[in-house]
Amino acid sequence: MGGEVSVCLCTFRGGEYLEPQLEDIRGQSHPLMEVVAADDGSGDGTAQRLEAFVQSHGLAGHWRLEARESNLGYPASFYAAMARCRGDRVYLADQDDRWHPDKISLMEAEFARNPGWRVLVCKFGLIDSRGRAIRSLLAPARSRESGQCRRVDVAQVLYQGEWPGMVMAYDRAWFVEKWRRRLGDREYLPLPHDLLLALWAAEEGALGQLDRTLAWHRRHDSNAGGEEHRVSRLSAPSRKLAELEAFRGYLSCLLEAHVVKDDKSLYAIGRKLAQTQARLRALESGGVLSLLAAHGRYREYLRLQSAAGDMLVWLRKSVGR
Repeated sequence: MGGEVSVCLCTFRGGEYLEPQLEDIRGQSHPLMEVVAADDGSGDGTAQRLEAFVQSHGLAGHWRLEARESNLGYPASFYAAMARCRGDRVYLADQDDRWHPDKISLMEAEFARNPGWRVLVCKFGLIDSRGRAIRSLLAPARSRESGQCRRVDVAQVLYQGEWPGMVMAYDRAWFVEKWRRRLGDREYLPLPHDLLLALWAAEEGALGQLDRTLAWHRRHDSNAGGEEHRVSRLSAPSRKLAELEAFRGYLSCLLEAHVVKDDKSLYAIGRKLAQTQARLRALESGGVLSLLAAHGRYREYLRLQSAAGDMLVWLRKSVGR
């Protein structure tokens, strides 16, 4: 599978870690048709840093920049930037991560071997604000670096959730047509763009995961998505309840907007929604038996790490009463 490649990058108050990510994109061994970059009304100099990088490296025209005055918010910023891309495949990028120099080349080779993939993801690691590797029980599954590719289904997307946008590439024509058929003239969906892409591809049996670590997600105190790996913060009751409430909203949106159609996918989303609601009720009420019952009833959609996190939250709430 040949074709042109776009990189889609969104920024918001991320100037501190921006330049290494820009260098990684510029230094890719695979040629890029374009980089579409959008700053979502940062107002702190991030857009100016992006512009300065483009000018200093003679990338104007090849890198297309948009500096918004007002803030669209996440994920609307990504949907708007994705709509401006023109390549055959689009590689999503965050503002503060790191990429392997052959990330796009290796993923493009997999697309060529298996043209049926609509969305392809790689494995990733975690680094801290200084670029040092993070070892955590809550880190994503480690790669064996086999170079093999496996198919991911809808249940796995909901169970693992290890496919953030920064590891993802998608077939643009497929996505545009899928959006037209499923969502019509809507410009925005209150749902993370990477979750939407993963579910749509998985529904078709066309989501592949390449067993190579080709990106590193930087964790710091200003992550736009609020990601966290430190147990002391993850077990904060207010944080966990907000996280579950947000995810419940995403699952409800999937059903209400008829984002997926096939019965197997709808069943999986319904079960995950019921599990999320049961966990929320149990954590809000403080009933450990209710929490354990929720874990047992929906165990096929609950990772051991998530169950352990719930118990830590329950313990902190109990001690705090």
